[in-house]
Amino acid sequence: MIFPRKNSFVENKERPESYYSLVEDTEGFAVFDIGSNTIKFLAARQKRDNTIEFLLHQSFTTKLAEGLFFTGELSPEAIYRTLDILSLLRRQADELGLRSRIAAATSAVRDSKNRKYFLKKAEEILGHKILLLSGDDEAKIIYRGVCSDPLLQGQASPLTVVDVGGGSSEWIQGKEKTPEYFLSLPLGAIRVRDRFVSGYPVGTKTVARMLHCLEKQLQDPLREIKGGCQKVIGTGGTISTMANIFQQSSKEDFLKTHHFPMDTDSIQKKLEELAHYDLEQLSKIPGLPLNRVEIIIPGMAVVFATLSVLGSNTLVSSIRGLRYGLLDLLVTEKLQVG
Repeated sequence: MIFPRKNSFVENKERPESYYSLVEDTEGFAVFDIGSNTIKFLAARQKRDNTIEFLLHQSFTTKLAEGLFFTGELSPEAIYRTLDILSLLRRQADELGLRSRIAAATSAVRDSKNRKYFLKKAEEILGHKILLLSGDDEAKIIYRGVCSDPLLQGQASPLTVVDVGGGSSEWIQGKEKTPEYFLSLPLGAIRVRDRFVSGYPVGTKTVARMLHCLEKQLQDPLREIKGGCQKVIGTGGTISTMANIFQQSSKEDFLKTHHFPMDTDSIQKKLEELAHYDLEQLSKIPGLPLNRVEIIIPGMAVVFATLSVLGSNTLVSSIRGLRYGLLDLLVTEKLQVG
């Protein structure tokens, strides 16, 4: 371990519970998604018929954006947690023999004053460059990841996507694999919490004020994709957690959240319910992991405000977000080179 102190985020997680081994003579890919709240890792292999098989999905909460709203910098503690997880994931990629790798950092890193320091340290650990994505690039790659889903390909109607992250949220609309409108705003769950939430229970008045401000802020930016948008595809940790909560899952079930539909009435009722809970009560809700207890309400508020402004009554959860778009970029590049 590169750090002298123990990291509770890594403790007892020196190896994943299980993963598929890389078959000889197949191409292996590793994707590192350095988000504002979580670090996500995706391992895959390209089979001989050029199809992609996923080997390992992992997500670790490191709260990289913690305190960023107030200081403008990534804190030493948040940097430490994140670098330690990247060290763990680098070892796993080495063990799996994944030769083709890509890493990207998003809102927290691009908006921080000390991003150069963090990127230097992170690149030393991973052993390669990290893409620092602009908001527009992040939106485009998220859309690319969602469109990689076989069940969403070949649709004639426009595809509308929202991704609620920790530091920023992205909205994209397009046809097939081409984004025609994309937007990124600093309205991630952590930033919205820091802006509106002063304690728990949050209270219905605070939630109402939060929703009013978010809807007002989104009216003009989302004007171009309003009208006839009855179904929205949602990605990111907030939305997958929502899907787990509505299914009352006893634990985070990665695949169970995929393609799960949620309607606006249910989301509104759940928001009103959660507004009355203190942190202890929130921590006991099935499907809500402890690392998202403080940010689920603001994250859900961004989702509901989005649906309200778009005039949509349904949100469908998708696991295929940014890391799948990065994987698609990596695989496409290898095919072009090959």
